[in-house]
Amino acid sequence: MTIRFTREQWKMLDNIFEAQIGFVAGEGKPGAVTMVKRRGIMTVRTVMVLCDYRIMEAGWVPILKRMPSRFAYSEFDTAVRNAGFGVCAAKRALKKYVASGLLSKSNGFHFKTSRLK
Repeated sequence: MTIRFTREQWKMLDNIFEAQIGFVAGEGKPGAVTMVKRRGIMTVRTVMVLCDYRIMEAGWVPILKRMPSRFAYSEFDTAVRNAGFGVCAAKRALKKYVASGLLSKSNGFHFKTSRLK
């Protein structure tokens, strides 16, 4: 999966980190600018991971809508794998959907609630 920032997003990141570099460059400490650049790279990577997670999570809702009204976790696992998503993150999302009321769980089965149908 590829995450691409818009020009506006890159400009915002550039402005933030150019300002930070300006602050630390004035201190005259060796390696300070390099630290800011490293933090910038870490920030970009974190943003990409979070964007990727949101994209995957958005893909799970259509999978859930295609599931029957009553399904076992193994059926959901198969559907998630067939769609090319990671199972561990999908399992956490399934728990979140139960907590949010989109699904209910009883006797090892998940049931769609009226909020999901």
